[in-house]
Amino acid sequence: MRILSSGRRWPSASVTTASAQYYDPVAGKGVVFVFKPDSGEDTKKFKLRGVDPKARYTVTFEDKSNPDAVMAGAALLEDGLETTLKGKFVSELVFLQKEAVK
Repeated sequence: MRILSSGRRWPSASVTTASAQYYDPVAGKGVVFVFKPDSGEDTKKFKLRGVDPKARYTVTFEDKSNPDAVMAGAALLEDGLETTLKGKFVSELVFLQKEAVK
């Protein structure tokens, strides 16, 4: 995963969920690792960093815990990426891909 070696990293943690975001602005790609420990809170929002607020991003959930989507960079920065993980001790990889300008 080249993103991990060439991008920037931002950790995030709470009592109920933890995440780590990696994003490479040159490649326009990123990944968010989301981890849910033994917790009752299924849904959490993570405000992402480093993405272009003027761009749109394809958001893909590796394990399909949430539906894939296309989101505005401004929404990812300001509102956050909402993820729902059901159960205990579960995780998800969320991939970001900046869409090409048409």
